[in-house]
Amino acid sequence: MISGEVTLEAFEEWVYTSSLEDELSEEDHLDLISFNFKKNGAKYELIQLLKRFVDLGEYETQKIRGKLEAALNKDERLPDLLAEFYDLRCRGYVFLEDLGMGFGLSIEAPPKHYDQTWEELSREEQDNIIAGFYPELDECLKDAIYWLDSGKIVLTGEKELDNDYFLEYHDYRTEAEKKSRLFKEVRKKWWQFWKPKLKQSGVFWPD
Repeated sequence: MISGEVTLEAFEEWVYTSSLEDELSEEDHLDLISFNFKKNGAKYELIQLLKRFVDLGEYETQKIRGKLEAALNKDERLPDLLAEFYDLRCRGYVFLEDLGMGFGLSIEAPPKHYDQTWEELSREEQDNIIAGFYPELDECLKDAIYWLDSGKIVLTGEKELDNDYFLEYHDYRTEAEKKSRLFKEVRKKWWQFWKPKLKQSGVFWPD
């Protein structure tokens, strides 16, 4: 619910059918089951209520870490996960720079196939693009997991006060750790070549 992956209606049904009384205090359980899911502004008020029960930073960390682990394990959802990393980079998670702009962007706008979407490519073409990501992709995924586990990157689970789109986090990496594993000059030339194509196709281009 907090992450937006569950609708208000689905969450309401879950509240009424689950055994939350075993997990929450009597007061908290009463507040939740008596909540008016139909009133105006219900979603915002519900999220504020849920923050009493959930550590948003820990929740966000486990969610992102799970996606990184799945990608490292070459989950069948790998292309979708890489596209998610691109979206998360655009939403403010700059520590996912290599994963998002180096690999995820190739899913959003496949190289050498700018007139086709990822879904329109043949399986062979998709496999060839994915194969070209290695071994750098594994190294970038391991870096991101290490940063989360070591506290080098601390996710807050919050969004910027003046922009509900951008996600907040604290970055304690060294300057060396912040440097890209990918060849920036090569990637920069590639971006400059594709930028007009990307804008034309509606792919978001972060500054």
